[in-house]
Amino acid sequence: MDDDPHDPAAHASAIAAVERRLAPYLPVDEPGLLINEVVAWLRDHPEVTRVDELAAHVGLSERSLQRLVEQRVGMSPKWLIQRRRLHDAVEALKAGASSLADMAARLGYADRAHFTHDFRTVTGMTPGEYLGDQPR
Repeated sequence: MDDDPHDPAAHASAIAAVERRLAPYLPVDEPGLLINEVVAWLRDHPEVTRVDELAAHVGLSERSLQRLVEQRVGMSPKWLIQRRRLHDAVEALKAGASSLADMAARLGYADRAHFTHDFRTVTGMTPGEYLGDQPR
């Protein structure tokens, strides 16, 4: 984007550039529509923590779902679920969540150590280090 990313003209220009790049991929085919549904459903259902739940929702076997997600997104369905959970964790940390143990339980982790391990694997820091790195 231009020097001022909040400038409406710069925003419109960026949108137009993305639309030009994506135009050759239109119309979206059936697998593309299904992967859009998978991602949207995961976003709207934070309680989902297992691939079999996601597969059941979209009416695919776990293996078919895995092939679809790997083909269209380049990673596994488990990765999509984990990243959504960790995104929720970041939001909770920023909002001042009560405790890591409570947050881990709410996000479907067996314990705080498992949550901290996943968080560190993805972000390169513990939840506490992440909070300490945020501007106040």
